[in-house]
Amino acid sequence: MAQARLKRNKELKQRCARHQYLMSRRLRCGICDMVLNAESQPYKSKKTQKVYLYYACKDTHGNKARCRGMRCRVDLADGTIWNWVKSLLLDPAQLQHGLASFHKAREREVADVRRRLQVVDDLLANNRAQLERIIDLYVTGELDKEILVERKTRLESTIASLQKEREQIAAQIEAETFTPDQIRTIEEFAAGVRKNLAHIDNKFEAQQQLTELLDVTGRLVKEDGEPVIYVQCIVGNNILRAKKTATCAHSKCRNPRRSLPNPTESDRARARRQ
Repeated sequence: MAQARLKRNKELKQRCARHQYLMSRRLRCGICDMVLNAESQPYKSKKTQKVYLYYACKDTHGNKARCRGMRCRVDLADGTIWNWVKSLLLDPAQLQHGLASFHKAREREVADVRRRLQVVDDLLANNRAQLERIIDLYVTGELDKEILVERKTRLESTIASLQKEREQIAAQIEAETFTPDQIRTIEEFAAGVRKNLAHIDNKFEAQQQLTELLDVTGRLVKEDGEPVIYVQCIVGNNILRAKKTATCAHSKCRNPRRSLPNPTESDRARARRQ
């Protein structure tokens, strides 16, 4: 029921979203580690009416002054990150190297879990063998019924606990293991991107699917007054500056972003102090 509710909430959230945020819930504040909120700020003047979109830190539990209102324009963050993702997919050799490295890293991470799984399997086999032995002893008359019931209950309880732990460990290994099918899916998707890049560049849903497939995440910090994103995915990582020259890959969003005002000199000075 909980899983069904989460899926339903996700569907409603996507359907009701007024704006398109490629990195929604995928960026964190580099200072307080809070997930950045996607927010819109309407602007109205006598001549124009616009909506500015930002990823912003809303850490109400920590020290807001310490985060200094960490924020970045959505078009800059999304455009910069999407261009980096494209560069990974357009280079087959780099993609294969990244996938192989990620697969090895995942195998190292689950190595301890696999060892624990082997220990649990050995304990299960040992306890099941003990259970069979005491039953045999009871059948041959070498063991009293009261002793049988006590030992049988204890062993069955232990076996049930071990079986539950085994199921949990197996599920964890399955979730954290990078399978050949997943690798093939990513390689096929990348091949499709290379053949149809113009279509992907103008289709937000395709970019979103690719972002989720590669598990793209990032941390936003400010260096020299400019937003910098430490971005990573399953095939690589990089440090990206959200420059104003970056273009929004999904520029056909319903809200204009190209005409956002450039910062004044006082804004730059304030950013440097931060």
